[in-house]
Amino acid sequence: MRKALYVQFSGGILFYYGVPMMGYWAYGSKVSENLPNELSGPKWAKVLINAAVFLQSIVSQHMFLAPIHEALDTKFLKLDKSMNSKENLKCRFFL
Repeated sequence: MRKALYVQFSGGILFYYGVPMMGYWAYGSKVSENLPNELSGPKWAKVLINAAVFLQSIVSQHMFLAPIHEALDTKFLKLDKSMNSKENLKCRFFL
């Protein structure tokens, strides 16, 4: 589990810090907070930037929610029963 969390955090850091660093490297400190507003180039560049920001938000949300879900599962699930038992499925649905 710990190895998966290390990979998850490492992958998230690439998107979380990679997008702003590439924007600062490309445009400097004079750019507005919303990078696509400053682009005057092709539409595909704006689409690519928006896709990278979207992926960044997905990874960062997952980075923060995965340990929370793991803690809640450990606390509320019945560990002596199967993960697919009726009680555990009910708890997993509501968590």
